[in-house]
Amino acid sequence: AADGRRFFALDRKRREVHAWTENGEDAGVAFSFAGRKEPFVSLAVHPRSGDLLLGTGWPENRICRFRPDGTEVKDPFWPASGYALTLATSRSGVWALGAGAALLVESKAASAQCRFGKFSNVVRAFAETPDGYWLATSQGAQFYHKNDLGRCARRVGGLAGVGALALHDGRVLVGTGYRMLNFWLDDQ
Repeated sequence: AADGRRFFALDRKRREVHAWTENGEDAGVAFSFAGRKEPFVSLAVHPRSGDLLLGTGWPENRICRFRPDGTEVKDPFWPASGYALTLATSRSGVWALGAGAALLVESKAASAQCRFGKFSNVVRAFAETPDGYWLATSQGAQFYHKNDLGRCARRVGGLAGVGALALHDGRVLVGTGYRMLNFWLDDQ
């Protein structure tokens, strides 16, 4: 973060962000959002400024940016649009994870946008390699090559307890217990 190496945790019940030093010492409440109505569900630290990024899930689909003094950044980009069940940081930047992965770039230009993993359903985690990206999804781990983000190149794992299946428009609809999931038909 901007004032030194810190570790942060989002406390959704108390509606605050708590901090610890790199030595594990309690640094107290870094930010309180008790007076706000948004249901923040994810947290990241902006890699260049140290600002806190807080994301909401559906239906708000917004990522808000706050300076260390608690001031919200409001400009043509912030708050950003994005389904951010999780915010993940990699060497490329900060990613909003939810139905897929979307890189947060401070540009509205279509050429600057990087989104992939459409219909990956719920994306919980993200890892970047020199060749591509891994998404931890409800469909298992999915790998996307950087030069072809339009399709999942490799998938490991999947679901257990499938009770119903349907095929439609290149997708597989799956019923497992009380959940209905949507997958791309990507292998035999």
